[in-house]
Amino acid sequence: DIVLKDINIEFSVSKAEFDKVIKYARSNGLSDFMIKGCSKSGKIIVSVFNKSSDTSTDFSTVIGATDKNFKLFLKTETIKLLSGDYDVKVSSEGVIYFKNQTIELEYWVALEPDSSYE
Repeated sequence: DIVLKDINIEFSVSKAEFDKVIKYARSNGLSDFMIKGCSKSGKIIVSVFNKSSDTSTDFSTVIGATDKNFKLFLKTETIKLLSGDYDVKVSSEGVIYFKNQTIELEYWVALEPDSSYE
């Protein structure tokens, strides 16, 4: 078994929210995926966009609540999860872990180096 150490962020994401974001990213050729937590607003927001283009069409949606500040970056191409509801854990080691809530299915994905968490 793989064990994540130093888990400092945890949240859940619903199938509907996740599917909406991934579908938008793929249909618009958006290569970057960000999960942002803001302690001031208390929200976790998922966004998809192209870092390399100021003119890219981006999309954002609120997926949860938090009391932490973080920006987690992934490449859209690395997110190849089966559709479903997921519990998500983030390790300070630069790994994000997705566990499907209804079937035995787990994913570990490396975060981009410019990810940050407090």
